[in-house]
Amino acid sequence: MAGASSPPPTPKSPKLQPPLLERAKGPSGLDKIVLRDPRGFSAEVRLYGGQVTSWKNDHGDELLFVSSKAIFKSPGAIHGGIPICFPQFGTHGNIEKHGFARNRLWLIDDNPPPLPVNTAIKTFADLILKPSEEDLKIWPHSFEYRLRVALGPKGDLLLTSRIRNTNADGRPFSFTFAYHTYFSVSDISEVRIEGLETLDYFDNLDGKKRPMPAPPIAVMAFSLRHGWEASWSRRVRRPLYHRCVGPLCAGGWLGLAHVVSVFARFPVN
Repeated sequence: MAGASSPPPTPKSPKLQPPLLERAKGPSGLDKIVLRDPRGFSAEVRLYGGQVTSWKNDHGDELLFVSSKAIFKSPGAIHGGIPICFPQFGTHGNIEKHGFARNRLWLIDDNPPPLPVNTAIKTFADLILKPSEEDLKIWPHSFEYRLRVALGPKGDLLLTSRIRNTNADGRPFSFTFAYHTYFSVSDISEVRIEGLETLDYFDNLDGKKRPMPAPPIAVMAFSLRHGWEASWSRRVRRPLYHRCVGPLCAGGWLGLAHVVSVFARFPVN
């Protein structure tokens, strides 16, 4: 008696890779863009504020700090991640602290001007911010702020800002901008930030004086590389680096000693 033939093996379904770029909603309903790299790196950027709120390595470890008390809705700023300070940093001007860009809804830029080609970068998102009529009452200058958020081939987080003067009469304006980055750290007492020894800096812990040279303070575990491109024709002055360590740097909302913030303020005129 012939043995019954065994059924043909069931073909395995192909393993689906997640999309490199996905638009989703956060817990509060705010739209966000999720960037993924096939090797496991990821980042999230909110359309509210054009703000990166997550950056993970290939092990899924979160490298940015976001306060557990952060409120993801208008009109307040999202506390943590990488807020964008524009057109004013801090109180160095006559409008609200850190400007209004971090409190505005950005749009996806479907037709950005070309950037230098980097074939190694496969995952990126382009956002754009233009002033509303209310913004022009606060700060009477028309502009286009274009932001590209990208994941580099080794998981680096790359931010490129391009700011264009769109005043109808062509009159110039001055502004400052900064990426106000909050790194997540396991123990603030073990953190050191190096490489800024020869630069001017404001220290928010000693009354914003400008000691020179800056002592090494330094992050050892990971680094954030910023991509900078100036599209304006006027001169960009030397950046002033700021440091802000632990819960003292923002009225206590940051929580325990698990965050360090280092950011460069660029004055432009």
